Amino acid sequence: MTARGHTRAWLVALVLSAAACGDDSREPLAPAPSPTASQTEQAEITGSILGPDGTSICNSVPAGTEFSVHVLDPVNVVVAALQDVACPANTYAIPVDPGSYFVRAEFLTFDGIDGFPFRNLVPVPVTVGATNVEQDVQIKEGTVLGGHVTVDGEPIPDASMFVQYATPQFFNAAFPFTGPDGQWRDFFERDPLSLVLQNDLAYQVGTDCSFVLGAILLEGPPAEPFVFPTERSSVDCRMTASPTLELTHNFNRIAVTAMPGEIGGSGASAFPVPGTGYGVQSRPLPERRRSTARS
Repeated sequence: MTARGHTRAWLVALVLSAAACGDDSREPLAPAPSPTASQTEQAEITGSILGPDGTSICNSVPAGTEFSVHVLDPVNVVVAALQDVACPANTYAIPVDPGSYFVRAEFLTFDGIDGFPFRNLVPVPVTVGATNVEQDVQIKEGTVLGGHVTVDGEPIPDASMFVQYATPQFFNAAFPFTGPDGQWRDFFERDPLSLVLQNDLAYQVGTDCSFVLGAILLEGPPAEPFVFPTERSSVDCRMTASPTLELTHNFNRIAVTAMPGEIGGSGASAFPVPGTGYGVQSRPLPERRRSTARS
C-alpha cells in the first residue's frame, strides 16, 4: 500500500472480522432461538419512524423509501432483532426477550434523503419486561463530517475510517472513505457524496492513516470519544513523506528497521520516527559486510 495507492481492504477486513454481516446491516445478528425456547415470554418494541417535524418520516422522503429498524443488544453486541419498513408504512412491532436495548433506524434506499444520516440511533436505552414497550425513532437532518487525508498537503484517496457509537459501544454508525480530493465520503457513495452523521451523539473513530507507506503521521484522529459536531466536527489525517534512511554497519550487528521489515511486523514502537516502511538485510559485500534499511 503506497501513499497514493490505498484500498478499502483494511476497512472491509475490519468489518468482516468484527461482525458476521447479514443482508440487513454490517452488525452481527443474534442467533435464532432454539425450537424449545418459549416465545410467550417475549414482548414487543413498537413505534413509528418520525421525520424532523414529528410526523411520519414518509412526509419527508420519496415514496417507497425503505428502512430497517434494529434492536441493538449492548451486552452481547449484536442486533437482537430487526424489521424492515417501506413508506407509506412507518410503524414497527418487533418481538424481543426481556432486557435492555437500543433502537436504531437505517435507510435501505438512498435516493432523495440528502441531509439525513444513514443510521439514526435513539441514544436512550429501552427496557423490555413482560409487556410491550413503545419507542419511536425520529430522523432529523445531520451534519457533514469534515476533514481530509493528506501527505504534504496532497490529497490521499481511498483512506478508510470506522465511526462507532461511544454508547452503545462497538456498533458502527458509518463507514467513510476518502475521495480523490482526500475528503471523507459516504461508504455507499450516495448523492451527495459527503458523509452525514447524526448530531449530538458521542462517537469513537479510527483510521488506517498510520499505515500509509512512506509517510509519518503528524495529526491523526482523536483517541477519545467526542460529541459531534459540538466538540469536534472534522477528522483530519495530516502526514508528511518520511525520509529515506540508510543504515550501514557490520553484517553481524542488529539493524533496527521499521514495520514491516522487522520480524513479525509487530514493532510499533520502531516506526513513529522513520515512518512505516521496509527493512532490508543485504548480503555481505566482498570488500565490506553491511546491511541497509530504508523507510
